Amino acid sequence: MILVSRHLTEYIDLPDYFIIRINLAWETNLEVLLNHISSLKNPIFLDIPIGRKKPPNNTWNTDDIIKACLEEPLIQYLAISNVESTEHYSVIRSKLAKNNLSSRVCIVPKIESILAADNIDIIVAGLDTEPQRTIMIDHDDLHADMVKNGIDSSLLYNKFVLPIVRKCKKYDVRVLRTAGVVFCDN
Repeated sequence: MILVSRHLTEYIDLPDYFIIRINLAWETNLEVLLNHISSLKNPIFLDIPIGRKKPPNNTWNTDDIIKACLEEPLIQYLAISNVESTEHYSVIRSKLAKNNLSSRVCIVPKIESILAADNIDIIVAGLDTEPQRTIMIDHDDLHADMVKNGIDSSLLYNKFVLPIVRKCKKYDVRVLRTAGVVFCDN
C-alpha cells in the first residue's frame, strides 16, 4: 500500500494504486471533506484525529464520519488516532456494521503511545473482523510519548517499532509506517 497526502494531488497526477490520506484534523466540516473527495479518483484513507493535542484540532463526530462513508464509496479506510485498546475503535466499528459498511471500510488503529505499543496484541486481536487487518505506527507521536515518559528516545525502533512490526508479521497484519517525506517550494 502506498499512502500519500491529499495535498500531493495538487502537484502531480497519482497512479490509480496510490491511496489518498485525508487528515480530518485539517478538514473543517463534512461539506468541505466531500467537496475535496469529489475531485479524487483513488481510494481514500480518512485519518480521524481523536485525542489530538497539536493544532489544528478539529473534532469530528462519528455520525458525520459514517455519513461521509455512506455518501462516498472511495472511502475505504478509517484510521483512528491514539488507539490504546479495542474500546477506542469499538463504537465506530459498531456504527460501520449497523450501516452495512464493515465489508468496505477498514478500521486502522494508529499506534502513538507506549501503552498502545504494550497493548499491540490486544489491539491486533480486535481486528479479526476487519476486511484488511492493518495498523499504522505514528513514529513522531510515539517518540514524543517516550520523551514525555523519560524513556531514552534512541530505543524507539528496537524497543517499540521493530517488536510491533514483528508481531504484526506473525499475526498477518499490515503495518503502515513513514517511508519518506515530500517537500515542495510553493
